[in-house]
Amino acid sequence: MNLQRKWLFILLGIVVVGSMFAGKIIKFYFDWVWFANYQIDSVFWTIVLSKWAFGLATGFFVFIVTSFPLKRIFNQSSHMPVLLSDSVRRELPILDLIATNLKSLMFFGPLALALMTGLVVGQKWELLQLHLNSVPYGSNDPIFGNDYSFYLFTLPLLGLAKSILWEILVVLGIGIGLIFFLKQFIYFGPSGIVMQQEARRPLSFLAFYFLVLMAMEFHLQRYGLLIGENGVVTGIGFADYYGQLPILHTMSILSLIGAGLSLFIATGRGLKKVALALTGIGVIYFAGSFYPKILQNFVVNPNELIKETPFIEHTISGSLLAYGLNNTES
Repeated sequence: MNLQRKWLFILLGIVVVGSMFAGKIIKFYFDWVWFANYQIDSVFWTIVLSKWAFGLATGFFVFIVTSFPLKRIFNQSSHMPVLLSDSVRRELPILDLIATNLKSLMFFGPLALALMTGLVVGQKWELLQLHLNSVPYGSNDPIFGNDYSFYLFTLPLLGLAKSILWEILVVLGIGIGLIFFLKQFIYFGPSGIVMQQEARRPLSFLAFYFLVLMAMEFHLQRYGLLIGENGVVTGIGFADYYGQLPILHTMSILSLIGAGLSLFIATGRGLKKVALALTGIGVIYFAGSFYPKILQNFVVNPNELIKETPFIEHTISGSLLAYGLNNTES
């Protein structure tokens, strides 16, 4: 009887999984037949292998860089019990469930995230292939001096990589936060927040990681200005060039300085310095939302044609170059 039930569950699992992926299996088969009919099987297998390779590699990377640090921190704190009062366990059963299965959660949480990330990223295989097979355009943009192929083939892939890195940071932050909260590495004492020595190193790593990502975010935002709409010009205008770009560059440098200082959190000497760097980033970011508008309203608008002329010329020359009309004589 037990054997029959076992095979019944296996059969039920096969039916459920098959129904979930039946559409994809059918599509895979018909695509294969279509490409084979036109004798371009290599194109089909390039697409399929790119999807699987990109997805698997990304999922494996996400799993490794999330599960291993969380497992290491959990093992280092294994000598400390989970501290939850009976009243908290009764009022918040979800916390009791998390506390009971904390070790398993540090493995299966990153595993589930890695699987979902791999499936999503695998669908963006074109970004990887475009980057790997990119060729120089032969002309550079007038603002940053990058070849135009950078914005078509490399910048989209960097944007995807940035999103994955932010995702990893969120998972590490949640996982480390749960361990520290449930095991009372950080708690409120009579004199304020108390942090045990074991918590300083992981927190310094998280602060370093966060600030490096912030520097990357600000740096890539500079390129985003070049390919965005901006009133009379496409891309960077006067207010962006003299207002937004210097601010983004400054915030990127401040973020890297803060990242370096965050390494001292483990010794207890870097908290105030990192807080000061974060405050500086916040102040400059706040000012950055007003300064370009001030330039636009009080400097550009009264003399818009004069101020925007160089940037309008960039837009026109870029458009002519894109359509192959840059050598046309009139």
